[in-house]
Amino acid sequence: MKKRILLFTILVLTIACSKEEGTNTEQSNNIVLNLELNNNTSFSSSFEYNYSSQLENIKLIWNNVIEVNIENKIGEKEVLNNNSSLTIYNLEHSKSYFFRLVGELNNQKYYSEIITVITSEIELTFNSNIIENTYKITKVINKNNGFILGTFEFSSGQYSTDHLIRISKINNQFNQEWSFTINELEWNDLYEIIDLEDGNFIAICTTSNGTNIGKVFAIKFDNNGNQIWKKYYPYQDWQSGLVDFNSYENEIYLMALVNKQGHQYFYREFSIDSDGNIIIDQNIDVSDNFYFYFLAYQPFGEKFDVGAKYIHNNNQYLLDAMIEKYDTNNDLIWSKQYGDEGRDVFEKTLIDEDYIITAGFNNHSTGVPLDFDTYKWVHVTDKLGNKIWEYEENRKNFIYHAYDIKKDNDNDILALFFDIYYPGSHVYNKATLLKFDSLGNLLWTFKDGEDYNTDDFHPKKVIHKNGEYLIFGIKEGNTLWLKKIKVN
Repeated sequence: MKKRILLFTILVLTIACSKEEGTNTEQSNNIVLNLELNNNTSFSSSFEYNYSSQLENIKLIWNNVIEVNIENKIGEKEVLNNNSSLTIYNLEHSKSYFFRLVGELNNQKYYSEIITVITSEIELTFNSNIIENTYKITKVINKNNGFILGTFEFSSGQYSTDHLIRISKINNQFNQEWSFTINELEWNDLYEIIDLEDGNFIAICTTSNGTNIGKVFAIKFDNNGNQIWKKYYPYQDWQSGLVDFNSYENEIYLMALVNKQGHQYFYREFSIDSDGNIIIDQNIDVSDNFYFYFLAYQPFGEKFDVGAKYIHNNNQYLLDAMIEKYDTNNDLIWSKQYGDEGRDVFEKTLIDEDYIITAGFNNHSTGVPLDFDTYKWVHVTDKLGNKIWEYEENRKNFIYHAYDIKKDNDNDILALFFDIYYPGSHVYNKATLLKFDSLGNLLWTFKDGEDYNTDDFHPKKVIHKNGEYLIFGIKEGNTLWLKKIKVN
């Protein structure tokens, strides 16, 4: 008797669930909603599907618990073509997801069977120190047999006043093969290491006693760490040093802010060839509020200036992200601003044949004067500055900084961010790496820690090599550290 009651109870519950999902009608016998898993990775799931042609508003929905319907879901994607396939990206690795199709007919909802998916793991294949006594990394150059690194260290222990540059090479097993240091005065700065077509490198440096720029110089060295030459450039008393820049192939352009007389300033631009000889030298007189932020040089001296511009609004100085283009005579061709007159900055820039790709932060007003929510920001324009797509992401009480933007070997975009939980003070931080396709679809996100982790790792550079992603950064303020991941 108890068995009969139990079977009756299960039958009633099954009929009630079917009725809710629109399958307990005579018409439902002719309704088809089929969903099959085709492929599964650590960040995506691909499906094949088909459905009855009379159904409308077809969607693929999913949840992270087995109860998944139109009221209980964490994501959905509209289905436009029958008898086709669909891929869902940016899933978390090592997580369970539950997918199904839903469609409508005569105000009744119909569902497919639930497909259960468990994403594979993003493997952390290397997590260790590379170089001790290192507080900053400026450059990583990827070569077939290893990496050229430009780093900074304290010459006499942590927190000393003397700072020197170390240029080194590590092999593909991350063992150091050679290094040399640059230590001219108390403060030494490395702006760029240029990978030349002849297989050699040029490091662009400045040095000072902490107040004025003492020297600007370049060092050419080979792939074995042998210095070929060192050349100094006769520009003394530079108040603000060089402007951050990148060069176009073998054309090496430098821009410096120079103290003219008293509080009057001008920019001085010069370029050198691969032998360190000056081939262009010119002054650029500017107004008091003019400022170059980051210069991305193009062929024959044209350049983009990318960063931020001050906006004076209602007695408040705010920032808009900015891109400007200048010709070879340093005349402005066009200037465009982005954001909403909050505190919006492009921090990192990548310019390819067709696009200007930037990463930074975009602050949106909360409605309270001078109070903003900070958004992680990836922004893409054409070469005329017209927006193609953008991506924004926000969590309450987080601030974000972009540290690198690259194209990987798949020609997708990599954006490396430093996420800081800051509800009034620094509580914890994590590195996040985002991968986008050319259309702006977020393919996956890697986070190097959970909320409230205690890992003090500051990401700086990302490299894609041999199918793995290498994140170089500084740990505990004094060690060059590497985290290497494999995305299956």
